[in-house]
Amino acid sequence: MSNENNFSGFAAVSMLLYVLKNNTNTTGSDLDQAVTDLTSLATGLKTWFIKYSLAPPLNASVQRVFYQGGHVNFTGGFYPVPINSDGGFAVDCQTWGSAVLGADFIDNTIAGTLGTAYNIWQQTKQFSAYYAADKTLAGVAYTYTPNHDIWSAEWSWGAVLATRELSVQYSQMGCGQCAQWASSLLADSQSMTNNLVKKVDKGGMFAESGGYLYCNKRYFIPWGWYANALPSLCSTGWAIMNLHQFNPFLLGGGPNAIFYQADGTFGPSSPSL
Repeated sequence: MSNENNFSGFAAVSMLLYVLKNNTNTTGSDLDQAVTDLTSLATGLKTWFIKYSLAPPLNASVQRVFYQGGHVNFTGGFYPVPINSDGGFAVDCQTWGSAVLGADFIDNTIAGTLGTAYNIWQQTKQFSAYYAADKTLAGVAYTYTPNHDIWSAEWSWGAVLATRELSVQYSQMGCGQCAQWASSLLADSQSMTNNLVKKVDKGGMFAESGGYLYCNKRYFIPWGWYANALPSLCSTGWAIMNLHQFNPFLLGGGPNAIFYQADGTFGPSSPSL
């Protein structure tokens, strides 16, 4: 079981469901069964997120993070990879999970504690943040990095998206601390963007040959492959989406995008900043 793929899969299923329900005449066709199957899958994934996606509190501050994944046996028991094991903490599960599910669903439906999505990001920074020479937040690594010396453009652009989306959502929620959380998240999003777009010789991740580096140096990622300091299609793709304020997890991607709401319906996305 991989939460990274559960999150992106849930986004894909939700987008396809919207198209089939609102832009397609499925009556009497094989697509009727497709809608039924996809609805069941979306409901099952949502139930999974509520029951199993968040790890127990990690410290006295009751901060929680998303599991990287684990195993499900034939009786349905879930055995997660411990967060404190090698590779047990995955940065993209925190950023993709936050971008796909949103602050309201994470805080009020999954955790039952306002500010959980905000604190997931704070914990992510504590575990894996990379800071520029001037001590500003530049981005994130792949997993827990005690020396904070690993930096991935691809995963950092994912963090830019998540913090930007959460900032908008907390601004709209309007709770007592929401404005403060929104401001902090937006500042982190902008700080990472400002550092990522700098040329490599200026301390950034934009290569002279064009494109963004996958990683700042050669590094063995604990899930089985090496990251290298080479221009990367995925890193560059995320950068282009950010340039257009495009969210790939929402149908349409931009200010008028459609997203899956906690009540099981679809609606307009939060406006981009």
